[in-house]
Amino acid sequence: MAAITYELKTITDFIIRYLDHNSLIIVLGDHQPNVQITGKNQPWSVPMHVISRNNEFLEPFRKRGYSAGLIPTQPPPHRGRETFLYSFLDDFSTAKGLTNDD
Repeated sequence: MAAITYELKTITDFIIRYLDHNSLIIVLGDHQPNVQITGKNQPWSVPMHVISRNNEFLEPFRKRGYSAGLIPTQPPPHRGRETFLYSFLDDFSTAKGLTNDD
C-alpha cells in the first residue's frame, strides 16, 4: 500500500506542478490485479486511467466506454491494452491529405 500511495502522490504532484489545461495523461497498469487482493473470480483487466482538465480530451474515452472514477462501472470483458493505441490514434490523429506531388 505504501508503494501505491507513493506512486499516486507522485503522479498527482507532477500533474499539479507541470501540466496545463491542454494536457492529456494516460496511466497504464503493467499487469493484472493480484488475486490475493481482489479475490477469486474477479476480472483480469489491467487498470488504465485517463486524466485531463480538458473535457474535450476525455470525450472520446467516454464514447469508447471508459467510466469516471477508479472503479470501472462497465461490465467485463474489458478491452485489452493491445487495443488502446489503435483507438487512441483513431480518436486523436488527423489524416494528412496526399496529393500527386507527395
